Amino acid sequence: MTHESEKRAFEQAIDLMMDRLARDPEIHIYHYAAYERRPPATDGPPRTREIEVDRLLRGKVFVDLFRAVRQGLRASVESYSIKKLEPLYGLEREEGLRDAGSSIVAFESWLAEAETGTGGAAARSPQTDATLRSIEAYNRDDCVSNWRLRDWLEERRPELAAEMGEPLPRPGPAEPEAAEKLSTPGHVADVADRLCAGVPDEKRIARASSTRWLLAQLLSWHRREEKAFWWRFFT
Repeated sequence: MTHESEKRAFEQAIDLMMDRLARDPEIHIYHYAAYERRPPATDGPPRTREIEVDRLLRGKVFVDLFRAVRQGLRASVESYSIKKLEPLYGLEREEGLRDAGSSIVAFESWLAEAETGTGGAAARSPQTDATLRSIEAYNRDDCVSNWRLRDWLEERRPELAAEMGEPLPRPGPAEPEAAEKLSTPGHVADVADRLCAGVPDEKRIARASSTRWLLAQLLSWHRREEKAFWWRFFT
């Protein structure tokens, strides 16, 4: 796992969301807890897909089911962790990893093996490595659980409407078109590109080893830092 591969995965995910949004402007993307939709941290390599992330946040495309559960449901469970709610909608997980922490520890162990070359981890893939298959299955279970919870909550909606004796309104689509202009000014981007030209990716990660790369990031640091404040507000 490298910065570039992580960046590509993030870009592919955002591009997929934007493609679906273009097809249906009224779609929503469901997640469980606010941290699931937080953009990348501001203290790493240059941001990517800033305008797209801002569009998704301002357009209120993301829906936090954890907030819906906490504010709209009283359940006889010891916590509102999604795993504690799964018996309510009959989900049985296929993967035995206990929680996200176990998944992270397993992946970090795999990365350590890949970096040191022990166990041949660097050549493994989700198709051939048991650890990666387990992590992939765990994350798939999380996605399915979120989907099933959303459907289960929708089934409760008519029950509440009947109890209240009136239909429950839904919020209309937001108007994100009023979003501010977010892109870095062209001349600033050009200077940053020239400063980064020829700097290998591994040196960009070890930022202290590349003064040119650091200088390039300082050109838009204040704008990015201000944007991070408002993204925290939206998340």
